[in-house]
Amino acid sequence: MLDISRLPQNGALASDFVPEGWQIESAISGDLNSDGKPDTVLTLIEALPAKVGDVPNERYRALVVLLQTKTGKLQRVAVATRLLRCSTCYGMLAGPNGGEPVIRIVKGVIIIEELWGSRETAQVTLRFRYDLSSKRLVLIGEDINRTDRATGANSYESRNFLTGIKLTEGVQYDTQQNRLTENSPKKQRLPKIKRFIEDVDYEDFDH
Repeated sequence: MLDISRLPQNGALASDFVPEGWQIESAISGDLNSDGKPDTVLTLIEALPAKVGDVPNERYRALVVLLQTKTGKLQRVAVATRLLRCSTCYGMLAGPNGGEPVIRIVKGVIIIEELWGSRETAQVTLRFRYDLSSKRLVLIGEDINRTDRATGANSYESRNFLTGIKLTEGVQYDTQQNRLTENSPKKQRLPKIKRFIEDVDYEDFDH
């Protein structure tokens, strides 16, 4: 697990935020706080061999978000140590060197997608936006798609924390009739609780 105390609050380069024993797995840029300057999102991974023999090595990850200041320096605004799954936490769907997240910035929103499992799979898409009032990254959307690849049964949940709406739908396998039956879509109200990027734990989606 990344020790946040080892990261500076400010730096000149993205590499300044990479402590010993870690390395940059990916780096993307985009304007997160609408100031017209490109900001940086780093995925850090433990600097260990991808494999031990033929077995993928367990390597932990962390997400580091850096805003560019008026002087061109980089300011750390978020470090999420439990958000991204480790390299061996993706099950049979992982590649030969383990699994990895897909991270994008679209219209100032950080979008993170992860897919894991074997017969039963889960795909989670999370959306985070920089909140000017708190100066932190807030979870604004969460989509969870679970599938049984043997039967085709599927459940889908979508939570929009901006509108306070949760949508659920899907299909289930009827063993007596040996066929899939569609569940009626449901809409529910969500409590208005602000969750920051540091509060999200990938293990919460395994239940």
